[in-house]
Amino acid sequence: MPIIGLNTLWNLTEHWNFSLTGDYGGFGVDSNEQTWKVEAMVGYRWRGWGVGWSAQWTTRIAPGSMRYTIRHVFLVSRSSTRADSNR
Repeated sequence: MPIIGLNTLWNLTEHWNFSLTGDYGGFGVDSNEQTWKVEAMVGYRWRGWGVGWSAQWTTRIAPGSMRYTIRHVFLVSRSSTRADSNR
């Protein structure tokens, strides 16, 4: 199933950022399935560490009009090993 998507990240301040990701797929190729997803995330970076709150909405439409939607909200953390992580 072919899928196209878009991902963007905005640095709001030195520490805060916002990202938005979305995709859509299906287009009637191989089957009648369609899928779409949107994810928004607000993040905070400090000294090489980052935390973010993410919300995700996913819908998949399968042949025979079976449809299901999944919604997630979760906390994400990460660390960086960059040389300038002491800022």
